Amino acid sequence: MSNYKIYPLNLGTITRAKSQLVSTDKSGEIMDIPILAWYLTDGNKKIVVDTGGIAPDGIHFMPYVRMEEQTLRAQLEKQGVRSEEIDMVILTHLHWDHSGCMDIFANAKFYVQRAELEYAIDPIPTQKNNYNLKRIFSVEYVVLDGDTEITDGISVVLSPGHSMGHQCVLVDTTDGKYMILGDMVNLQEAWDADPPIANGYHVSLLDYHRSFLKLKKINAKVL
Repeated sequence: MSNYKIYPLNLGTITRAKSQLVSTDKSGEIMDIPILAWYLTDGNKKIVVDTGGIAPDGIHFMPYVRMEEQTLRAQLEKQGVRSEEIDMVILTHLHWDHSGCMDIFANAKFYVQRAELEYAIDPIPTQKNNYNLKRIFSVEYVVLDGDTEITDGISVVLSPGHSMGHQCVLVDTTDGKYMILGDMVNLQEAWDADPPIANGYHVSLLDYHRSFLKLKKINAKVL
């Protein structure tokens, strides 16, 4: 069994109402939250989960700020790895803030769920702006159909709800199994609630609920 180390990559900050993160929130609170990706390595394989968004342009997805040291290249180099060395990129889903910088990986295989890829092509009109088709289809994919072992120590769990083909990533580490939840959960309080609470952006609350039931059965620490 491979034992990976997990490194969070801070790829900028977006400012959003808390109700977008916890759908039942009525406080009106505004929060600054990081856009995250993750670097996984067992000393041999080099894997990235999600790729953040494109550079802020002052128009789209605002308020959104990314400093020079928060580019994906810079964050990886901080961990001592170049983007050209990455073997695999696993995308939890294809929203703009998770799939914006795939072009920097010259030698990686890209993994995504079939349901996510198909929905990105023709989403409902109110969700169309979340998918940048030019960037999404700038690479070829290893297309997955459901729960899949990607490699020894790394697997994905299909978890629709936030998006049609959202997937969480299970990682074996020396400290046990961890689960990268992507955008299934944005704040700890939503995960700890009984039942867990969906965020304010979703394609299906029913699927969200079923995915929560599935994920809660997995014995893993959550990120």
